[in-house]
Amino acid sequence: MGSFRSAVLVIATTLALVGCGTSDDVVVLTSGVETPVATVTTTSLAPVQISTTTAPTPAATALNLVFAIATHGLHPESLPGSGGCFGSGCTPGSDALPDGIWYGSVQEATMSTVTFDLACLRWIPDPNDDAIEEGGWELSNSSSQLRVVPVHPDARVTSDWIGYPLSPFPFSDWIEGTESRFPVNAWLYVNGGVVSEVGQMGLAG
Repeated sequence: MGSFRSAVLVIATTLALVGCGTSDDVVVLTSGVETPVATVTTTSLAPVQISTTTAPTPAATALNLVFAIATHGLHPESLPGSGGCFGSGCTPGSDALPDGIWYGSVQEATMSTVTFDLACLRWIPDPNDDAIEEGGWELSNSSSQLRVVPVHPDARVTSDWIGYPLSPFPFSDWIEGTESRFPVNAWLYVNGGVVSEVGQMGLAG
């Protein structure tokens, strides 16, 4: 019976995105307090399926921060292999979230894990305006998969939301201040297979 349950539980929807996705599967991931200034196109999502892989609790060891807010910023540019999306894109190629910078919705969080809905984020220029800064954010997500990502014990958070400090602060403080408002949009900076930093950014034009 145990093996049958395991076989059933490991069924998860694979990521059905090619490149950065298309406007046909665009959806906005928003929290109760985050209000986009620019235009965003939306559609509905498929029913959510959660990966049943248990995330191990990471040891409190020093990390080599290849991906960090200090070097890539709170709003990272497109990285190699991102398919034109910001950060590392939205097609990691595996159930586990590899090292990189990933945007999406934190559905819930504990001191040891975050449950994360990965999405594609890119800037769509206004076809009627030659100015590169004119356009709107596009968030696309055609996958219902949620990923449980381990969090490093020394993880920090940087947020540009009003009410949060301007400098990095402990992950535990962020959980306490955000718990009643999940889900929230955020960047996950993953190093060594664990979340080392969280970047919370308002989608202003």
